[in-house]
Amino acid sequence: MLFTMSTLYTALGATEIRLVEILPGAFEDTIALNIHVVDTRTNPSYDALSYVWHPEDGTIDTSKSVELATIMNHQDASIELGTNLDAAIRHFRQEKQSLDSEPPRRHIWIDALSINQRDPRERNHQVALMSSIYSSAQNVLIWLGPEHMYSNFVMDTLSTGHLDVEDVSGFIDCVEIFLRRSWFGRVWIAQELTLARTCPIVYAGFYTMSWDDFTLSIKCMSARVGGADEPFGMDNPDYLACLERADSDNTGTSVLLPRAECIRQLAEIRQNGRSASFSQQFFRTIYLRATDPRDQVYGLLGFSRFGKRAITADYTKSTKQVYEEAVATIMQEDFYTYISSQMWIYPRYRTRDIEVLVANASNSGPASWAPNLQTIGLEPQGPLSIIIPHRTQLAEALAISNLEAPIIEVSEDFSTVRTAGVMLGRVTARRRKSHFGPAEVCDMYKALNLIRDDGEAAIEAMTDAFLVHSVPTPETDRDNFRAALQSCISQGNRKADRDDPAFEHIRQVLDRHPPLTYVFSTDAGDVGITKMRNTNTDLMGMHIAGLFGIGLTFTLNHIEGETYRLRSIARIGNHRLGDTRLRSAADWRDLVKSGELLMFNLV
Repeated sequence: MLFTMSTLYTALGATEIRLVEILPGAFEDTIALNIHVVDTRTNPSYDALSYVWHPEDGTIDTSKSVELATIMNHQDASIELGTNLDAAIRHFRQEKQSLDSEPPRRHIWIDALSINQRDPRERNHQVALMSSIYSSAQNVLIWLGPEHMYSNFVMDTLSTGHLDVEDVSGFIDCVEIFLRRSWFGRVWIAQELTLARTCPIVYAGFYTMSWDDFTLSIKCMSARVGGADEPFGMDNPDYLACLERADSDNTGTSVLLPRAECIRQLAEIRQNGRSASFSQQFFRTIYLRATDPRDQVYGLLGFSRFGKRAITADYTKSTKQVYEEAVATIMQEDFYTYISSQMWIYPRYRTRDIEVLVANASNSGPASWAPNLQTIGLEPQGPLSIIIPHRTQLAEALAISNLEAPIIEVSEDFSTVRTAGVMLGRVTARRRKSHFGPAEVCDMYKALNLIRDDGEAAIEAMTDAFLVHSVPTPETDRDNFRAALQSCISQGNRKADRDDPAFEHIRQVLDRHPPLTYVFSTDAGDVGITKMRNTNTDLMGMHIAGLFGIGLTFTLNHIEGETYRLRSIARIGNHRLGDTRLRSAADWRDLVKSGELLMFNLV
């Protein structure tokens, strides 16, 4: 009889969990299990499993989606197992050596079987216990998947530390494939590694080794021990020194084994994870993914510190609600870390700088300040390089501005962020970067000159927009760029030539910016650059505002009254709210008195 979770499971008490008892059997036998409810206050002895439900790495035949297991203590009921979990249990269970002998039975906490996945209330309750479940387990068992082509070669080499020179090339290819197994990209592993009270045990087929040995061996091999004519592992007299060096090396990705970077990151998460805030954990693990997108947040709760307002798992909430709550929590509790350019995920996995604030273009998506967390990529593909002031200066600016106006206030339902800022104008002209030629340079100069009535000021505004917030440029480059602008403008539209050396200099500067970049001018005589995610969104008429009290500028769609949606980050050099302008509380008070300081409700 096939049981469903709703008929198999009864409600759990506040301190109760379910453990799966794996009964002995031959590898090919039907899996037989007992499922027991235990009270964590009795300190039960068990292991906890870390694995992927549905790996997409080719190690499991996904066309065969389920296997059946017999639950012996529930009237021999049958329950469906995912194929990867079925493979794991077959590798973990003990085999009877004789009719008279009874090998020890393993008790394992397995989320797919220990939690009624169809009961949101139970899922909420058990996720809240995750920290206790994994930190109380005797061992955390990491199941990377069954034997598959290259895995035995990789695990054997990592276990022995021996690799002949002629096998180096093949080993590199095999490790790169091995480290692309789905487990290494799963968000829950960060918590499971961090909370394990003893060193986790890695399983790949029938090969096993400790997590510490596994990570050190990967890092050692990636350090490329010895020269071309020397053995690659323990046979090299420098092997132990290499292990020590690899263990303390915090440099970037190995040229030899690029995927070894993820191992270094995971090792650091295990070593330092328990002392980190939710914001820090979020950015450290942003390259990891989850089957349920809400777990991008909930997978971090068990090993994250919170301030005044902690997040709790609630699977009755939509993904949109969960993401808004997570981003609002980060903004409220660790705004400096969130906004600072020093907030990197890891050396090889940067956040998209301030773009994580920017809206999803769809009105049906999350709030415009809360992006779809699963769309943040693995590579540093930020839309614009925004230089934030020195940490101390930024901290002082935040402290000063907060005395006069709120930097971040979040509504109770997490739907709206309220912040102070200054309106800087509206877009009156825009041109796609790829369509920005000498004629457009001249047209923009003419428009700015009409507003400013000062040719030098117009050129200065254009120079600021292109250079001020980009990678620091020596003064000579700034002078050269100004000269190029002046030369291009002096020729006028009729003689404009894309092959002209002056415009070529301008083009090289523009090419520093990514595709979908637009150059725009405003009715206030400013020039800006922005990257629009949605090419169907028209910049014309959008409002430009400096928000959050520290000079970051954004394009906004006006909804009504004080309500706006963020659309993109805009770079405008030397604007009214720039970090070089507001140095004291008096500056803020002047803005308040003049009526320039406004409140923005961002939805």
